[in-house]
Amino acid sequence: MKAENLAAAFSWIFHPTVMTAALFLAASPALGYGPLGAAIAVFTYSLLPLTLLAALRAFGLVSSFDVVRTSQRLAPLMLAEASYVVGIITTALVSRSRGLLLLEVLYLVNSAIVIIVTLLLKFKISIHVSTASAIVTAIVYLDGLSLLPLFAIPAALTWARVRLGVHTIRQVAAGWAFMPLTLVQLFLYLGPAFKH
Repeated sequence: MKAENLAAAFSWIFHPTVMTAALFLAASPALGYGPLGAAIAVFTYSLLPLTLLAALRAFGLVSSFDVVRTSQRLAPLMLAEASYVVGIITTALVSRSRGLLLLEVLYLVNSAIVIIVTLLLKFKISIHVSTASAIVTAIVYLDGLSLLPLFAIPAALTWARVRLGVHTIRQVAAGWAFMPLTLVQLFLYLGPAFKH
C-alpha cells in the first residue's frame, strides 16, 4: 500500500466524528451515563455534525470532508458547535448526567478554541490531531494508564495529515496542544484521583 493511501485510510478511520463517537461510548462506563446518554452524545457530537458536513459538501460549500481550506472551515465548525449546544441541552433535560455534561462542555470549549484560533489568527489547527489527542487523553484519564498505547492514534494522524499535505508540522503540533489542555480541564473538574 502506498504511503498516501495509508495516510488517507488513517484519516478516514480516525476521522474526528469517529473519534468523538468512540469517546462518548468509551467514557460511559467510567462516568455512568448509560446507553441513553451515550446515544444523545454520539448523535449530537458525531452523527449530526457529519450529516451537516455532508450537506455542506453536497451544496458545494466545502470542497471535501477534510475541509482543508481554512476559508471553508467556519460554516462546518459553527454548525457543529450548534449541534453540541443541542446535545448539552438534551443531556441536561433528558439524561441529567453530570459526567456526560462535563465531557460535552469540555468538547464545546475546545471546539470554540479551534474556531477562535481559526478566525483571529487565520491558523488551521489540525482538527484530526486535536480531536484525537484530546479524546485519547480523556479516555486514558478516565480508564487508566494501561490505555497509554492509544496515543499511537494521534501520532499516526500527525504523520498522515502531514504526509497528505493538508497540514504543516506547526498545524499538527498545535493539535497536540489539546492533550495537556484536556488533562488540565479533567483534573480541575474531576480531581486528581478520579475513581470509577
